[in-house]
Amino acid sequence: MEPEKTEQPTGAAPEAGNKRVLTKLHTALIAIGAIVSVVFIGIWMKGSVKDRVLIPAGEFLMGAPEGGGELNEHPQHKVYLDAYYMNKTEVTNAAFKKFIDAVQYVTAAEKRGRLFFDGKQLKQESSANWKDPLGNGKGIDNKLDRPVVRVSWNDADAYCKWAGGRLPTEAEWEKAARGGTNTQYSFGDEVRELNKYAWYSENSNSQEHPVGLKEPNLYGLYDMHGNVWEWVADRYAEDYYSRSPAKDPKGPDSGNRRVLRGGGAGNVRNGLRAAFRAMSSQGSWSISFGFRCAFTAQDSKSK
Repeated sequence: MEPEKTEQPTGAAPEAGNKRVLTKLHTALIAIGAIVSVVFIGIWMKGSVKDRVLIPAGEFLMGAPEGGGELNEHPQHKVYLDAYYMNKTEVTNAAFKKFIDAVQYVTAAEKRGRLFFDGKQLKQESSANWKDPLGNGKGIDNKLDRPVVRVSWNDADAYCKWAGGRLPTEAEWEKAARGGTNTQYSFGDEVRELNKYAWYSENSNSQEHPVGLKEPNLYGLYDMHGNVWEWVADRYAEDYYSRSPAKDPKGPDSGNRRVLRGGGAGNVRNGLRAAFRAMSSQGSWSISFGFRCAFTAQDSKSK
């Protein structure tokens, strides 16, 4: 009697073949996993810099041309900068709150408060500060998308370092604000166009507005004109342009006054020009003082 034959189902492989199939399947799954990981990392990397714009390396003209601008904007001169990133918008109340909560930081305005005489002696009370800009107790719960204000240079510097960056140099700020142009404003010289790009004395009701509502400049940066003054890293000297280096200038080596750029919601057109320079003590704060951060071109992670 012949042994019973077992029919192999069509397409099935013997035991050794099954092992080969499983090995190939395992290899394929590993390859798919690697691809998914690369895609995921790519998405994460892209998302991590979504709040920044890369400003390319190269030269630009800094300051105002002869016959224009203010005395401290002269002489106009060529500056070369390495590539860097700049925040698309001014740092918001929401972003600043994350920093405060993370490190329990206390701003200059919160530390110093206001001195007053109660009829018997001098006392100190808390004044308007970043979490209560108007000092009326209404807070910022409905203003989280607006730029943080009432921050000193020291406060701004501390935030940017915590975020993995730094305050932009004055040259970096001006190059970014110009957006590749040599005109008074990033969009040209026609002041009637300013309403499209800036919150200032003629349209702001003298208060800051949510970031990113106006048109961006050609680099994709918002509110480089108006809304709030922005602290930059440099110390201030009126005649600095006459002696600044041609590559990556970083301002004078000494001094307590720091540069502010961009103009605020209460300023007139002249103060919003890309070349306009202002300054204040680095420990001072105001309802119109804010900032944004810069990052090295190699940096790609944000908080």
